[in-house]
Amino acid sequence: MPELVRKLEHSFAAFDEDNDGYIQLTDLEERSKRFCVRFNETDSPKGIAALDGMREHWRALVELTDTDNDGQISKAEFVAAVGAALAESDSGFDRVFRPALAAGFALADTNDDGHIGVEEFVAFMYLAGFSLAKAPRLFALLDANGDGKVSVDEWLTAFKTHYTEATADLDLPANAFFGST
Repeated sequence: MPELVRKLEHSFAAFDEDNDGYIQLTDLEERSKRFCVRFNETDSPKGIAALDGMREHWRALVELTDTDNDGQISKAEFVAAVGAALAESDSGFDRVFRPALAAGFALADTNDDGHIGVEEFVAFMYLAGFSLAKAPRLFALLDANGDGKVSVDEWLTAFKTHYTEATADLDLPANAFFGST
């Protein structure tokens, strides 16, 4: 469980856009809008879908975690409730993370072919502020079947494994993506 707690604390920090110690709807909307601007998708159907995916993510998080009903999620609320939901079954991951991750995949799939190619992935890494030096290795890890492109299933499976496998093994795609948590 300590590894999952570290992963969830890392996720919490990423979602707490304004670093005030709480996740609020505005944090998730700002994160989504920033990605939409970077991908030049602010008013497009894809950009609107990304924002809607993040709002769906917010609704799931609030329902699951906001135990004191104050409209914001503390780190303690997030770690306890999301950790319990992930321990439940596959539905915990699907309810909490799938909407936001699917929307992020759609933004990265700039040519709308249903896959992320290596050029799209490198652009995503750059626009998301990740090290470009990691891009080739990360792409190879995400491309589970070795066909030179990442499908939405490979993308979601990598992140699902990250949250449901109690390991820091950097050969797991999402663990390598996030680095040591």
